[in-house]
Amino acid sequence: MAPALCGLVAAVLSAHVISPAVPPSGLVEAVVGREVNALAQTLAARRGLHGAHPLAVGLRDRAGLRAAHEALAVPLESPQEARDRAVLHDRLGLEVLDRAGHPNAEEDDAVATVDLEGLYDPRHREILLGNWFPWEAGGLGLARDVAVALLDQRFGLEAWLARGSRAGSGQAESDAELARQAVLEGDALVQAIEHLDPRGALPPPRALADAASEVRGMILAENADATPVELERRLFVELDGLTFVAAVRARAPWKVVDELWNRPPLSTAEVLHPELRAHGHRPDDVRARVPDKLAGGWRAAYADTLGEVAIRTFLDRFGDRYVAERAAAGWGGDRVVLYRAPAVEPAGTPRELVVWATTWGDGGDAEDFANEATRVLALLAGAPAPDRHAGPGRARFVDPAGRLFAIERRRATVVMLFAAPPGAEGALGTVLASTARTAAAGRR
Repeated sequence: MAPALCGLVAAVLSAHVISPAVPPSGLVEAVVGREVNALAQTLAARRGLHGAHPLAVGLRDRAGLRAAHEALAVPLESPQEARDRAVLHDRLGLEVLDRAGHPNAEEDDAVATVDLEGLYDPRHREILLGNWFPWEAGGLGLARDVAVALLDQRFGLEAWLARGSRAGSGQAESDAELARQAVLEGDALVQAIEHLDPRGALPPPRALADAASEVRGMILAENADATPVELERRLFVELDGLTFVAAVRARAPWKVVDELWNRPPLSTAEVLHPELRAHGHRPDDVRARVPDKLAGGWRAAYADTLGEVAIRTFLDRFGDRYVAERAAAGWGGDRVVLYRAPAVEPAGTPRELVVWATTWGDGGDAEDFANEATRVLALLAGAPAPDRHAGPGRARFVDPAGRLFAIERRRATVVMLFAAPPGAEGALGTVLASTARTAAAGRR
């Protein structure tokens, strides 16, 4: 692998300051603004984004840039929805909550200390640059931010991303939203890489893949304390998004890439397996088949479609990523629901459980997933992990607190129950009966 290529990609994807520097003399917003807009004109012409408007550019110190970054990270969901999402992820083992039921504060602090060089603020449509280093040396990072700003002018990012999500409704679609984020990031990175390449072209596929693999290792090492789900999503958006868009751009003009915006991928599976798009694949819509109410007073409080990327993360508990990817690859559709019921005791807290319904391309895909998922459920319950091929498609585990973890497969449908209180096992059978299909999920 060419060292220069690795450095080129790593400079933007690692999202860390390359080296400290003394602020250059004469660096004022007017001068920087002219140079940034000259870059924008070049990128817009190459990308075919006609009619681009001048970009607003501002300089910030470290505190100001970090504050802008944190403001952009504020979710659109309500505080209750944020808590429900965190609880759901916690029950699946994807996120760890503190004793008060909030995401781990140490992880949030670690994210806040990242020293950014610059960013694009879509809410104010402004490029923000740090004033403590030579901005003209920003290279790929600056080109990427300018590319995002131009894509925002052309496609309206907030509205476009929102069409893949239901944030604020308690009915999320994080898988579809993540797939759209991958298109955005991939498009911007491909533009930036082409801009900096002397030939104005992408590196050969093998070189680009090698660079992405090395950067993946860097991201993993630098984010060891991140929650599994957020780390995997970052890897997906930045690396799989780049690979997805680069594969289209390598053999077609930019107007073909525009089709990814006009007809975006419907799931992360479509980004991970581009051949699905060519075959007209559509995810199995499980939402309507998962009930909102269950016997015993259980009502849906929060629901989401997590997709193949999250399933990979869920399965990757034993350090065998290849097995996790293989077992997740037959994904057809899913819906995970946090149910809540009134407390049994007047002074008690509401009871909660999580049910995750998944459908698969065929019975073999469902069996592969169920074998691995059974081992994960045992781990979450603190029970010995069974052999991969020992289960008949049905298993029950009880953790030290008396909560039930269960899994059951019927043909191409697998339903799992997480952290259910005693007496709530009937929820599994109800969801399985309503979700199970007589035909395969139609993935391929």
